[in-house]
Amino acid sequence: MRAKATVTSGLIQEEPNFKRVLTLPSLVFYGLAYLIPTTIFDMYGIVSNITYGMFSLTHALTAIAILFTAFSYGSMVAAFPVSGSVTI
Repeated sequence: MRAKATVTSGLIQEEPNFKRVLTLPSLVFYGLAYLIPTTIFDMYGIVSNITYGMFSLTHALTAIAILFTAFSYGSMVAAFPVSGSVTI
């Protein structure tokens, strides 16, 4: 894809373009690498003691919150279909 050029104050500046390089397996691996350290807390019982043994319920509630976040990101992607940072 070619970069678009803009002229401001007599200078030609190219707008940056980003390539989509993360595939589904890469994203799944990233998610697992992010979540696996939480098993350490459960193995030692810290989270189990804090949640009074309802560790599975905390994961279910967190999954619901993540679904809302994923839905909002999906809506944002539909509104602004340009690769780049979330904080544009």
